[in-house]
Amino acid sequence: MEQIITLKSGVLEYPWIIRAYLLSRAETQGVELTPFMALRGNPHDYWFLDGDFIDRGEID
Repeated sequence: MEQIITLKSGVLEYPWIIRAYLLSRAETQGVELTPFMALRGNPHDYWFLDGDFIDRGEID
């Protein structure tokens, strides 16, 4: 988990999966998060990311 959070996992999509999870949990609990610094925008806008993989939300 630490490798993913520090962007050293080797899988570009993993941090985006974690980001989506955190945003979802925060919204459910009514918590306002500090904006993300390294992961901005919509991952589907980046041609080099697999949007379907991110949408599945699964980390091996």
